[in-house]
This record gives sequence, C-alpha cells and structure tokens, in this order.
Amino acid sequence: MDPVNFSRLMDELRSVDAETELSLVEDLAPGHVLASDTWDRHIVTGLPTSRREHGAELMTVPVRHLHGGHALSLPFHAGRPVQVYAARASRAALHQVPVIPRCVIPEAPAVGDRVVLQPYTADRLGVGSSAFQFNGSRWQQAVTAASGHTEIRTFPTRSIETIVRPTAYASSVGWHVYLPAGHVPHLYADGRPVPARTADQLTDRDVILMPGGGRLQVDSVTRHADGRTLRLTVLTASAHTGLHLTWASREGDRIEVEDSGRQGLLYATEPRAVELRSAAELVVGDTVIAAWGTPYSNVATVEEIWQQQPGVLDPQRTSMHVHSTTVDGRPVRTQTGFDNRYLLLHRPSVDHASAPGVAALARSHV
Repeated sequence: MDPVNFSRLMDELRSVDAETELSLVEDLAPGHVLASDTWDRHIVTGLPTSRREHGAELMTVPVRHLHGGHALSLPFHAGRPVQVYAARASRAALHQVPVIPRCVIPEAPAVGDRVVLQPYTADRLGVGSSAFQFNGSRWQQAVTAASGHTEIRTFPTRSIETIVRPTAYASSVGWHVYLPAGHVPHLYADGRPVPARTADQLTDRDVILMPGGGRLQVDSVTRHADGRTLRLTVLTASAHTGLHLTWASREGDRIEVEDSGRQGLLYATEPRAVELRSAAELVVGDTVIAAWGTPYSNVATVEEIWQQQPGVLDPQRTSMHVHSTTVDGRPVRTQTGFDNRYLLLHRPSVDHASAPGVAALARSHV
C-alpha cells in the first residue's frame, strides 16, 4: 500500500480487523505502524540503527504512539520478523503524531509533588487515579484492589525514575507528566500542554479536551453527597477510536460523567479567556504554558523577557520576546505581540522574582 496521510491512516486502522503483514526489523522505515500486542499503534519515526551487545546484533527502532507520547527506542534482534499494519503513513503525516516532553524527576522533590499517567486509551474521561505522590521521603501510590480496598504502595525516591523513564522498559500504556505542588496542574492534549482541573474546579461552559481533537462543553456540574455529576455536550468528536467516551461519536451528543472525587481525577481543559496573559505581565521565574494556541506551545520557566521596539520594516508592531527553559531542559524562545498567549502555572515568591513586566532592557532592531 502506498503511504497515506494521517487522516487516511487513522481511517485504515479504525477496524479491529485492519490488515497486517510481516516485515523484518531492519526493513522498518518511518511511517510503518507496529501491530504487536505490547507496542500496538506505535509508529516508526526513524530508520533502525544497529549495535552489538553480548555478541548479538540488535536493532534499535525509534517509535512514538499514534495518539501522542514520549519518543521511545525499542530494541529488537536483527532478522526478527515484526508485525506491522499494511497501511503506512507518509513522511508528512509523521509531523501530526504528537510529541510529549519526557517526565523529569527533580533531585529534591517537594512534599505533594505528583507524577500522573496519561493513558493512550482509557474507558473514562478523567486522568490521575494512578498518580504517584511524594510524602517528603518516599513516593507513594494509592491502588484500589478488586475488593474495593485501597492499598498504599511506597517507592524509594530514585526508583520513580525507572517507572517514568521513556524507554522500551517503561510503561507502554501512556506517558507521564510531573506536577509540582503549588503549581496549577497541566496535562497534554494532542501534544499541547493545557490546564487541568478537578470536577470541583469545572464551571459551566468550560471545555474539556480529548486527544484526537475531541472537545466537550461543560453544561452543568451538580454537587451531591456521592461526588459530582458532569453534564457535557460534544462540540467536536475525537478522531481516535478506542479512546475516551467512544460512544459519544457525534457533535451534539450529550453525556453524563460521575466523579466521586475520591480518585482526584484531573480533566484536560481549554484555558479560560481571563486566565491568559501577555508577555508584558510575566516576571522572570514564572512557570507558564507559553505561546498558547501555537504548534510550539510548551511548559517552561521564564528566564528573560524583552521588548523589541517597532522597526523601519514594521513601524506599527512591537514584539515581546520571552526566553525560557522547558520542563525537560530545552531552551526556548517565543515571540508575540501584546496578545494574551501565556497561562501562569506558578509564580515564585516576591523575594525570588523580578519586578512585574518586562525584565530586561528594551531593544530596537531594524
């Protein structure tokens, strides 16, 4: 089959009987989609590379889940046949497979810091019932047994890294997100960071986001003794199958979701208009969702802010430049006007923050 665009690929894979075929691991190429039980719907993003280990030739295959996720490197023995789907994505379609920044555990976690797992597929809307939380000395996780009894499991401080590290030996069911205590929590929808809210924090006309472009409007939140009832309307159905609320497949469908509040579920949402700020309102040290609404939106800590005065070529435009560092350590530079493109997740104490507004001298460029 000739390579297809992303929409056609998802259509081809929609059937549980989607056609598959065998390929030698060394013949895998960008666009092939794995069809194995463990790594089903992980797409190959680069050519396999070879290495020798203990006298055997191994092939390392870079992949990422079609619904978005961390970049993984899977090891296979050379010459091994691998099950793939007959439908193969074009190189252009690879850019539509979301990349989630890796989850970085700080050297000194704070009490209340959390690590949540966002699953590739799920039978509910909220995220976070399997969260790890730091208690000051160890990480702990509340696990509900089949009997309904809740058990608290504990993990040494550094062992959490082996759980969240994006390798072939980490979880193959989703990606992890680090949520520092005292920060507005965030999740990812289609590779973009978005604010996350509990059922208690949702209000009428909030929009809940699902991977695959799904959008659900909150019509009402009813509080009662057993938790909260969310009444939602589908604004846009998710393009992904086997994902949240698959029975709500059409625009206008109405849904009721029950949330007891006991699991601390978070819902990925669109920012409210009143929450967004311009670059001129930021201070050095702020942690923000930067450049909301753009393909390069990210979670980052502000390092420098400066204003570029109007130049000869564009005398009407004043640009704001924000230099920051992402949660996984990448330096990022964003440029906006005075439009509201930043959502504040955390502001350091006054003693450690620069004065509000532009932190660096204005510069003029022509």
